[in-house]
Amino acid sequence: MRLYHGTTSDFGEIDLTMSKLSKDFGRSFHLSTEVEQAKDFAQTHALLLSKHLKRL
Repeated sequence: MRLYHGTTSDFGEIDLTMSKLSKDFGRSFHLSTEVEQAKDFAQTHALLLSKHLKRL
C-alpha cells in the first residue's frame, strides 16, 4: 500500500513533536491513499502559510 502525506517539507521520519497538540485529533500524523488529496492539502497549507507570513 502506498500512502501520501500532504506537505511542502522534506522529512526522513515521522516526528510527532512537530504536530500540534491542540488540533482536532491531538498529536497525530495524517496520511492518505489518494495522492491528489495529499497534494490539495499541501497546496492549501502553503497558501495559508504564505498569507500568514505576509502579515508579519
